[in-house]
Amino acid sequence: MDRKKILMDTDIGDDIDDALALVLALKIPEAELIGVTTVFKDTDIRAREARRILLQENRKIPVYAGLSGSFGSTREGFSQYEPELDSSEYMPDNDYKTDGGGGAVDFILDCVAKYGNDLTIVALGPLTNVAAAIAKDEETMKKVGKISLMGGSFYSLLNEWNFLCDTEAADLVLHSRLNVECYGIDVTKKLQLTGCQFKRIVSYEGESESLRYLARLSRMWNTFTGCIPMLHDPLALYCALDPQYVLLEEQAVELVCEGALKGVVLNRDRSTFYFGDKLKLPRVKVAKEVLDRDFLEKFFEILYGKEVLR
Repeated sequence: MDRKKILMDTDIGDDIDDALALVLALKIPEAELIGVTTVFKDTDIRAREARRILLQENRKIPVYAGLSGSFGSTREGFSQYEPELDSSEYMPDNDYKTDGGGGAVDFILDCVAKYGNDLTIVALGPLTNVAAAIAKDEETMKKVGKISLMGGSFYSLLNEWNFLCDTEAADLVLHSRLNVECYGIDVTKKLQLTGCQFKRIVSYEGESESLRYLARLSRMWNTFTGCIPMLHDPLALYCALDPQYVLLEEQAVELVCEGALKGVVLNRDRSTFYFGDKLKLPRVKVAKEVLDRDFLEKFFEILYGKEVLR
């Protein structure tokens, strides 16, 4: 892979896969992470967690706390909070209390203006920040190389979390006619870790400070949820750079924005023609299949340098 510039927009602090994706981004030699923005609810704490991971890798990369609300959602989230995150060394580059998260939107636009087609935005949470950037300056956002997002479900009817938490934002992004690449939960859920694989993450005691911190966060998350992670966000992050582990196809999609099916994606290429003219619907690239065993091996090879446990 050529070294590629990425900007990560994340709701790190909820599901552990955001933290896994951030560490993965820092460990991929071909990836150049040029900034992080956080989204959804307590974005200041999320930014501090991201900053802490970056500093553990000695990476001085801009981190901006983004918009905490959404275009239409009142759903609540939670963060993996530790008192140490209140330290001034983990402060984001903007003051959320002053700008309300608008600094993150401006940062996204500045990065697109600077890097243009060379930049990929990897969106791993609700799409509030990305949608706000498009709404504020669509002409600038047209210059972005690609928006690679984890969200939606394109081959099964499921109102996936990121699309459900801000359906209006997701709809705006899908209709933007930008180069949008989607990794839906119906594909990413195939990357369920085994107990042995998760044990490798939580039992790490090596020299990498970020991997030790990731082990602690993973234990906290497991205690809170009782679950073993699926690598939703790491797949979207890695395949934004190198899609060799997925089969992508272009589909005409329609997002339900109200009612009981809010957040559900209707894949019109798999529907009958009686539903109307598909040419008027946004067409985006979506992941249809994943080489799950191969990707899991690659993930553990990058982070731990060893063959993945089955």
